[in-house]
Amino acid sequence: MRVKDIERAWTFLSEGDDISAEKKYTLFITAHFGGRQQQVAELHAAHFRNKLDRRVMGRGKRLYKALFIEEGKGRSYNERHAHYLFEKPAHMTCAEFTAVFTELWQEVCGSDNVQVKSVRKKVGGLGGLLAYLTKDRDWQDILGNASFIADFSDNARLQKQRQQRIV
Repeated sequence: MRVKDIERAWTFLSEGDDISAEKKYTLFITAHFGGRQQQVAELHAAHFRNKLDRRVMGRGKRLYKALFIEEGKGRSYNERHAHYLFEKPAHMTCAEFTAVFTELWQEVCGSDNVQVKSVRKKVGGLGGLLAYLTKDRDWQDILGNASFIADFSDNARLQKQRQQRIV
């Protein structure tokens, strides 16, 4: 099951615009949801996606992104959190993008607990991150939740051109 999840996410990342996945997704972002946003995290993540795209790209265009929601450790504060594979906008520095991301995340998702890192081949690249992001699927041989959410991810600049395969 875990291999299928990795393949499903990789297929999504690779489709869409005719650019390699490694060039589309260059940032790895972990962002925690505030206490009140925990129960409906996916809805807040969708709203955040729309606001961020509009702020950074303007109307009608999207940044490349892939959303993974992780349940986190049981009974811990801020247990649900998002992992994103994200494009760094060409017209912004990483620091500028991080500031905008963090500001909007706090406004929409209720937390300023955001970490932004570059995707680096030295530590496994996208393949290594996909393995990490699907880790809950095989914990103690118990099937966990699939965390990749294609509906709130983008592999094309224009939403109408986004490729999505139902598996």
